[in-house]
Amino acid sequence: MVNKSEIQFNRLTEKLTALEEKISSLTHEQLNQKLNAKTWSIIQVIQHLMMAEGGTYRYISKKILDPSKLEKVSFRTKIREFKLNIYIRTPIKWPAPKIVQPTRSELPDDLAYLMNEWKKIRRNLYELLNALDQSFWKKEIHKHPLVGRISLNGTLNFIEFHFDRHQKQIDKLLKSVIN
Repeated sequence: MVNKSEIQFNRLTEKLTALEEKISSLTHEQLNQKLNAKTWSIIQVIQHLMMAEGGTYRYISKKILDPSKLEKVSFRTKIREFKLNIYIRTPIKWPAPKIVQPTRSELPDDLAYLMNEWKKIRRNLYELLNALDQSFWKKEIHKHPLVGRISLNGTLNFIEFHFDRHQKQIDKLLKSVIN
């Protein structure tokens, strides 16, 4: 893994640890509480983030099997990544793809179990990226549903910005459930 990406991955791991510490003392009811019927609960946000990273891991794992089908990163790739980074930082919401939407309105999942599953996915993604030949870092390897093909660096940026966006959502929910 390139050094900059290693630093970013470490930062993502620290953010996940901090999130887990922040919510670990919440009750089942608090984890499943929503602001209203149209919003997600904390546990649903956690599940969404975990599913998104798991999907990313599985997609990259599949794409590296045939590198001949991967295009080189181009100026257009950088434009797509820039648009995605701008969009994810705005307050504009777009619906999550069905594949990464929480499956039920209230999740009985044990938080510790869910967090451990997320950590496994994160560890698998790290090991995969760390084992890749450097040439993969110059390819359009991931297809984001909103903008299309992006690089591994663009993918890591999206994972971090996506996490940060939902961290704000969780913080808002935390204020509601604690008060």
